[in-house]
Amino acid sequence: FRRVLFRSAKVFFAVIPNPIRETANGCALEAVSLRLRNELVLIRGKGFQPNESVVFESKSYEQTRTRADKADASGEYQLPMEPLVKGHEGGTTEIKLSGAKCAPVLKFQWGN
Repeated sequence: FRRVLFRSAKVFFAVIPNPIRETANGCALEAVSLRLRNELVLIRGKGFQPNESVVFESKSYEQTRTRADKADASGEYQLPMEPLVKGHEGGTTEIKLSGAKCAPVLKFQWGN
């Protein structure tokens, strides 16, 4: 008598109907909406050197954020962010991710 165990697998995927994506010198930068009206987005960068130092910059209205970080061992970068600005119901955010050989920039709308 043999006992057979079946393991179940779960597969998750996302469909991005209108990707927000820009490229520059072989690098790509995209914002993936995680909440309605882009109130929470996942910033993803690809094409950087493995473990490369990168600088993340965002600007919306008068609010600017800068963050020194690193790409992973595959040359990819991910950062969840809320682009909201106090006192505003919506707006445009500009994101720039700078590495040694590229610095893609993208803009996206959030809120109303």
